[in-house]
Amino acid sequence: MVLQYWLLDVFTEVAFQGNPLAVFPEADLPDSVMQSLAFELNLSETVFVLPPTKPDHDFRFRIFTPGKELPFAGHPIIGACCALAQNHYRTGSHSLRIEVQAGTVLVQMEKGDFWKAKFQVPRKPERTEPVDLPDMAAALGLSKEDLSDRFEIEVWSCGTPFVFVPLASEAALQKCSVQTTILEQIQDKLPASEIYPFFWNGGNQIRARMFAPALGIPEDPATGAAAAALCGFLSAQSQDGQYRWMVIQGVEMGRPSQIHLDVEVGNRQALDARVSGTSVMLARGEFQIPG
Repeated sequence: MVLQYWLLDVFTEVAFQGNPLAVFPEADLPDSVMQSLAFELNLSETVFVLPPTKPDHDFRFRIFTPGKELPFAGHPIIGACCALAQNHYRTGSHSLRIEVQAGTVLVQMEKGDFWKAKFQVPRKPERTEPVDLPDMAAALGLSKEDLSDRFEIEVWSCGTPFVFVPLASEAALQKCSVQTTILEQIQDKLPASEIYPFFWNGGNQIRARMFAPALGIPEDPATGAAAAALCGFLSAQSQDGQYRWMVIQGVEMGRPSQIHLDVEVGNRQALDARVSGTSVMLARGEFQIPG
């Protein structure tokens, strides 16, 4: 069996920056084969494109890390939609309805120098019950003084939960280094495997990193699902109105990424949240699967 696939860099307009992604455009495969391909490629995520099960949808995406399947992730949606648009359309704007495990994702495509995808989050950001994680700073190689004194550690989700760790400075963010032994000791207490330290001074720019070693991702250069959930955290700290925030991630990995957030805030909640970014197509290839 021969399987075609594409390689892209997502949330960037520069090759070899952003977050790499593999897309299998025709991938009606057993679950075990999908997981094996994601493990073999060893990217933070690999997306498999299938026919939708709902008649009013365009595609169904299944998203795998090297270790497990995810119900929702942002950079596979952005990248796969850009790749599909590049192969199906030449110019113009197009709307897509994407089916993922977490629900329906509405995606708007725009063609400029690169294809840009903007998706509406499949669920409004939700916050879990407060968590007490006194060892979180140590698990990131930080002191308690490196944590923000303005914001608390919280868990938010738009389908995939993240532990949001607000930091006191950008210097603290740069110092982050996962301490495997400490993290393993507290892993059972964590309501999510994905840890998202970030620095925000109240302006329109956020600096972030994302670590998920339990999923086979030592560090991720751009995490759209985390940025989507971050809309909930930012909205809880903001007055009513329209906001445009930009998340810069991947700098410490040498793969800077830009994730754009457009959010309508009302009563300290994200009434509407959209995530957007561009992608660069890098390569096309094929897998030779025995049998």
